[in-house]
Amino acid sequence: MRNKRGFTLVELLATITILGVIMMIAVPTVSIYINKSKVDSFVYTAKQYEKSAEDLYLLDRIQCNGLSAFESGNGSYVVWFTTNSSGGVVYNNYKKLIKEGGKSPFGNIDVAGFIYFVKTGDSEDETINWYISLRDAEGNGIKNGSNSYVNINELNSSKIVRKDAPMPTVPPAPVGEAGAISCNIN
Repeated sequence: MRNKRGFTLVELLATITILGVIMMIAVPTVSIYINKSKVDSFVYTAKQYEKSAEDLYLLDRIQCNGLSAFESGNGSYVVWFTTNSSGGVVYNNYKKLIKEGGKSPFGNIDVAGFIYFVKTGDSEDETINWYISLRDAEGNGIKNGSNSYVNINELNSSKIVRKDAPMPTVPPAPVGEAGAISCNIN
């Protein structure tokens, strides 16, 4: 009778082959779930920015050309923001919109964008449509057809693209109207 003290080479190769097949199946599946969670997180981050802007609007904290956006008349208004604090023009409104976080889930990357809102109606029957544009430094962000912005009610994971999001640009003004008024947060 022979004393067996280990595994044979065939047993080791069979085990390694089985583990390789399992990895070939598991890794792509896990990668899909990881990417889906990043996309869902990007949607959540964008909605956080918009919700914060909406709350600040109701608290009368958004100022446009020296006037309160809450008290301003009908028109288009935009609040620019970026989490990037190095060089260039920096709109630090994001610190007033979101206390923590607010960066891209695709690698904790800085984001830039705007909240765009359009007021119509009178004080008793006012309607406000909210839009968001958000993009990170690597091109991940919102893409709605050829636009960089989307109505917040239509924002979902299908509007988020990897490496192909356009730079944030404010929607053009309707014919006969002035462009969007730039606003800041107090």
